[in-house]
Amino acid sequence: MGLQVQDFPASENNYTPGRDVIVDQVVIHTMVGSRTSARATFQSDSLDKPRSAHYGIAYEGGAIDRYVPETSTAWHAGNWQVNQRSIGIEDEDRGAYDEPRPSALYVSVGQLVADIARRHPRIPLVEEDDPERPGILPHRVAVATHCPGTLDVPLIIGLARGATGVFDPRHNAEDLAWFDQRVRDLVTGEDIAAFALYVALGRYTGNLPKTVKREIERTRRRVEATRTSARRAPRERGKRKSPVTTVRAGHGKE
Repeated sequence: MGLQVQDFPASENNYTPGRDVIVDQVVIHTMVGSRTSARATFQSDSLDKPRSAHYGIAYEGGAIDRYVPETSTAWHAGNWQVNQRSIGIEDEDRGAYDEPRPSALYVSVGQLVADIARRHPRIPLVEEDDPERPGILPHRVAVATHCPGTLDVPLIIGLARGATGVFDPRHNAEDLAWFDQRVRDLVTGEDIAAFALYVALGRYTGNLPKTVKREIERTRRRVEATRTSARRAPRERGKRKSPVTTVRAGHGKE
């Protein structure tokens, strides 16, 4: 089943209908605001500086808005050549563009990037720092800007690679090793981002080298063990309370 996407069509004053260029880039943005304000902006017929994007991702829950069809050229990059060949994704930040984002947003945008790459096979799931080359571009690569803030583009790409369900020859063993390290770094307490990463990584199938498969299994065990320990921690802290409190808590649960 495809991703659930809700349409909020942008005004045709804010994008170019149709395109005759092969799409081989995705540009990642941060909204510097809310989805509500983004919708209103893109649907306005009277902007001083007309602009739009193809998609927007919700801060909470990761719901996906679509403003411009992929077959048309959104005005999002501040670089006409990039606009012509790219899909633009805005990620909601509620104005806090340099703050961490929820796991659900990352999982959703990772899935969306993978979905886009399936429809446009010229898009490699690699971060690119040259606006003339195909790949996944942070907005600041296309034009002088701070956008997308502290949004973790490598994490998005890692999730997108996992969501494809196949091992792409362009994603070498070093990439997988980095991704595995990313899982280790993020496994802290009840942080579900780490578990989402494991799920993505675990979906690689097919022609994976045996050594990589073994590392995936080790990662799976490590993540599950860490999450089990995190769930037990509150109960262990409860056992260290006074005897009366402990007895009452146990009795109540029975």
